[in-house]
Amino acid sequence: LPGAAPSPLTHDAHALGLHLLDIPLTLPPLTIGMAWHPRHTADGAHRWLRDAVRRALRAPEADASEPEPQDTARRN
Repeated sequence: LPGAAPSPLTHDAHALGLHLLDIPLTLPPLTIGMAWHPRHTADGAHRWLRDAVRRALRAPEADASEPEPQDTARRN
C-alpha cells in the first residue's frame, strides 16, 4: 500500500518493516502547525502534549542549538 510522509516521520520506517522510496518530484517544504484554545496554554498536560508533538516532528538533523518554537495562542 503506497503512502507519503515527510522525512522526519520516516526515521523508524525500517524498524516497522516499511520500505522507503524517494518521490521523483521536487516538493516544497511542509509546514506543520498546532492550534489550541488559549485556556489550554498554561495547562501542564496540554503543554506536555505540545512538547511531545514538537519532539516527534523535529527533523533528526535539526541542530540542538536551534531555539525551540514558543507556544503562542491565537485569538480571533
